[in-house]
Amino acid sequence: MARKYDLLLTGDWVVLYALPNTCLMQEVVLSSPREDRRRHILQVAEEAFARRGYHGVGVREIAELVGIHSATLYHYFSGKEELFFAVIERTFQDAHEWIQDALTRQLKGHERLGYFVEKQFDFLVTHQNYLRIVLHERLAQSPRLEEIANRFVKPLVDVLASFLDEMIQDAIIRSVDSRQTLFQIMSLNAAHIIFSPMLTYMMRPEDPQAPPFLEKLKKANVDLLLKGLAKG
Repeated sequence: MARKYDLLLTGDWVVLYALPNTCLMQEVVLSSPREDRRRHILQVAEEAFARRGYHGVGVREIAELVGIHSATLYHYFSGKEELFFAVIERTFQDAHEWIQDALTRQLKGHERLGYFVEKQFDFLVTHQNYLRIVLHERLAQSPRLEEIANRFVKPLVDVLASFLDEMIQDAIIRSVDSRQTLFQIMSLNAAHIIFSPMLTYMMRPEDPQAPPFLEKLKKANVDLLLKGLAKG
């Protein structure tokens, strides 16, 4: 039987099914020179937006960083805004991989929640640029935040909140507001990235970006959340 969160995420760029042993999304990677260049442009643009924000970098500079003329870049994207949202979209396409894994992994009880937290933590570690871009947008009070929320974030929140609701119904975790809890989990997992400049000084001689530190932090987050959401 399909779970509550089956088919909740639909749109012009993905359809997400949460069925056991079912592939939620299969990405077709094209290897043509045009697609290779497009991916390179997106990677360079992502790093530029993460460092300096939307208004801090222009199309001409991004083209120079890629090593092409700005006129060539316009063959791939109509302008900076389309390029910006293509960067965000690519991040959320990557997000579907860990969500697919978390929703379909055959685990029982608290292992399901623990695995969910671990996968989100790992995703945020490897996609720190996304958080930096969003922070730039928040500081600039950008109207683009609303589109990011409505187009990309909200559909995933609907799916993941239903995932938590199912664990509540199955008595795996205590009764909580699933959406609020979801954002608390994300805040906990993202805190070390948001405060990384401060952690560099606070955690000396440990490196807060080194794998051993990140593994300890991930385990601590899982333990904290499992105890906090335990029934009774």
